[in-house]
Amino acid sequence: MTSNLSQKTSNLTVIIPTKNSERFLPKCLESVKSCRQVIVVDSNSKDKTKSIVNTYGRVYVNFEWNKKYPKKRAWALDKLLIESDWILMLDSDECISDEFLREFDNRITKSDHNGFWIHYNNYFMNKLMRYGVSQKKLALIRKNHGTYEDFGENDWTEYDMEIHEHIIVDGTVGKMNTKLFHLQNESYEQMLDKHFEYAKWEAKRYASFSIKSSSTLREKIKYHLINKFFFSYVYFFFQYFVLLGFLDGFEGYKYAKIKFKYFKRVYELLRK
Repeated sequence: MTSNLSQKTSNLTVIIPTKNSERFLPKCLESVKSCRQVIVVDSNSKDKTKSIVNTYGRVYVNFEWNKKYPKKRAWALDKLLIESDWILMLDSDECISDEFLREFDNRITKSDHNGFWIHYNNYFMNKLMRYGVSQKKLALIRKNHGTYEDFGENDWTEYDMEIHEHIIVDGTVGKMNTKLFHLQNESYEQMLDKHFEYAKWEAKRYASFSIKSSSTLREKIKYHLINKFFFSYVYFFFQYFVLLGFLDGFEGYKYAKIKFKYFKRVYELLRK
């Protein structure tokens, strides 16, 4: 999963948001060591995040949120000095490969698109999830051609970083053929705790949601159904049976169960 290219990719800047990310960050930084510019945007980490960034000789920037838009990723796109024509927004538990960089060099830089969707190779409990709902994000954009949508959440969120906000791209959008690696290797309990925290955000987001302002059809469908009792059950059935999540074995069941409990918790919070 790591990159061993001898020369730096000439036209790619990688932005990595972090907070106490010492567990995953070395693998992430190793995978992008051939990229021209790497900037880690941190949130007052108390662990070794900053020293790890310094070890790799990359740029460390600390972000202090003022409780207004923009949040961390949008702020980075607006305020940081970007040296290249393309920007990859990469989380600290994600890695790219040599194949990814070759596709970027050989195809993406010659494209007329201003943004690209990227699918994941998603790992959970140290196992690659081959089935279930496909995971993707719009994370590769041409400089000055996109930023994150504003949910107007200043009054109700505690997160200084975007949760489900999408990049709004000025121009057409394509899809990369090469997947990135998403190393969600926390335990079941750790993942469930994280999803329960996100459920609080999701419930508050629902209260302020506007169909007209939504940027994706998938989000529109979700928020049309998320307040229904049956939604968590339908999602589990779709994830585990229709999309063959059961073929991922015990880990596939636990992953589908987390999603079920997540949407069930959102429903419960909405009923209060």
